[in-house]
Amino acid sequence: MEKRAPETLALSHLSALFREKKHGELYEELKKNISSLHSHVSQNGEKETLSDLYCCLGILHFDLMNFSDAEKQFLCAIQRDPDNLAARLLLCSAFVEQGRFDAAKMESAPLRASSYYPVLLHSVLSRIYQNESRLSRALYHWKKVVHETGTTKRNLSRLHFLESEVHIQQNFSSYSTAHYEVSYEPVFEKNRERILSPLLSMVDQARWSLNRRFKASPRDTTKIVIYREESFHSLLGNNDPNTEAFFSFDDGKLRIALRGEETTDISNLRPVIFHEYVHRIVFYLTRGRMRRRWLHEGLACYYERSETGVDRFSQETLPSEPANLDDLLEEKIDLQGYVQARNIVEILINRFGEKRMIGFLRDIGEGKSFENAMQTAWGVSYEELKVMAERKFR
Repeated sequence: MEKRAPETLALSHLSALFREKKHGELYEELKKNISSLHSHVSQNGEKETLSDLYCCLGILHFDLMNFSDAEKQFLCAIQRDPDNLAARLLLCSAFVEQGRFDAAKMESAPLRASSYYPVLLHSVLSRIYQNESRLSRALYHWKKVVHETGTTKRNLSRLHFLESEVHIQQNFSSYSTAHYEVSYEPVFEKNRERILSPLLSMVDQARWSLNRRFKASPRDTTKIVIYREESFHSLLGNNDPNTEAFFSFDDGKLRIALRGEETTDISNLRPVIFHEYVHRIVFYLTRGRMRRRWLHEGLACYYERSETGVDRFSQETLPSEPANLDDLLEEKIDLQGYVQARNIVEILINRFGEKRMIGFLRDIGEGKSFENAMQTAWGVSYEELKVMAERKFR
């Protein structure tokens, strides 16, 4: 009688664990199945099943935003079965989420040449081309995503964003210095010097002060796009009329709205510019790998107040209920979310020091998982950090 491998997958059970976010149980189940199957692969040739299990483990890490750990599991899946195209595609996506667009582009080449061309690949290619400023190609691939998956709010928001970016690339004026590449709406041309000079002076202040504080010096130029207020809010789909600027993880650009074509006094933008430059330098230190929005925003809010003395996120808005890191800033960014995130960062810096925070960010940039970087910097797990945060608001 042929020897059979032990049962490796109870799909309904594993799917239920995933849906219910019982990540610890699911992780142990997958590891147990992988360990069990390893001893049978050489005898029964079940490399495809083992490869799929590693792929599932990678998906779990991906869902938890542990993109470097996800990458390792997808590589294990490909090692066991080089023909596992799903693992290669997911590896591309993990590279993109870490800001490693060159690696994603290289890994996607054989997929583009094959018939394996699902929605996820269009999504990955759209982000790769956006990073390369090949915006028409980025738009083309995102339209494929919309065609296949429908006109969801997220799909339409990105579609509108890319359409606006194509328009910018074709119609905006440009201005460059040793440190900056600026694109701006043509309506600002006649007042260019009166607007750009003080604005770049404020960016210079932020760059000099924050580079020194973070002990970093980005060698690439800072890319800035300047809009009229109406164009800016149209770009965002008019979702938040109070937003004055934002930083994009996909292309590393700082986008700023100005209130009118004749604007000359832009001193009110100083705290905003410091806030966005923090995103820029954190993006640089982590090589784009740190995608936890609550921490990005918490750092930006903390250093904005520390550097400028301006508190745009008043302590009076602190919620009475405990902070929830799982929910914080995942969907809608509100004032309370910014305040909570800033105060969690303040807890970490006050307790462990700024040097360890910078070390944490550098470890993320070197490819450490979020959890491992936390253990190295602060000796706490993510669960322990949640407890610390909850105590802050009790």
